[in-house]
Amino acid sequence: MTWSEYQDYLLSLSKTQPAVRFGDKDSPIVLSPVDAALAKFREESILVQIGVAKDKAQSKNRFLAAGDDRFVEGAVVIKPTIMFDAVDHIRFVERVRRFFKLKKKTRPTDPRARERMGRVIGTRLMRKVFARDWPMLLSQAEEHGLFRKVHATTLKAPEMGFLSRIYQLTGQRIDAAVLQANCLRHAGSYSTVLAYSNLHINWGLPQKLLTAPGQEAFTTAPRTHQELGNCHGRH
Repeated sequence: MTWSEYQDYLLSLSKTQPAVRFGDKDSPIVLSPVDAALAKFREESILVQIGVAKDKAQSKNRFLAAGDDRFVEGAVVIKPTIMFDAVDHIRFVERVRRFFKLKKKTRPTDPRARERMGRVIGTRLMRKVFARDWPMLLSQAEEHGLFRKVHATTLKAPEMGFLSRIYQLTGQRIDAAVLQANCLRHAGSYSTVLAYSNLHINWGLPQKLLTAPGQEAFTTAPRTHQELGNCHGRH
């Protein structure tokens, strides 16, 4: 869900979010004040993920009956988006669910629901694209997840400026692996870090062109164009 939707949800529970925390509730990446963090990372580009595919904290859920107080709900993971805003990501997820025929009425709801859904959404239909564009990474894509690898590599890229913006807000420098581990919510094992470190992205574009423009850009550009046209007409 989007940041604003998550805030509405918290208000419905009489809760507040005193800071923007990238990762889950235990993450050390805490950005405050909220207004400054939302301006620096753009509120519309902050995504709130409810639940993760592999969560050790939920491993005992399959042994619990419905309504058991010991049931562990899905983790809330907050992260910055890469090139598209949160609404676009949500639309994409909805399209993937429609493609694989995952509906609320038919989706698995038992304690192993996420595990079963992971088997439904696979890469078999995309193998031809992988083989054509990323032949060297195809085997690793199945083992480590190519899209997670691209996401992790992008998070640490200087061109995207995530690490520098965190420093500007907190005055503290964090290692790229810390940002990767918390946004992707993995254990950060040595093998995982190595698996993510062998991908290089040649951006070819400056940072300001790699992120979606803010709403002000859509209002400023037409006004600037009109002013330039008026100047041209006077000369």
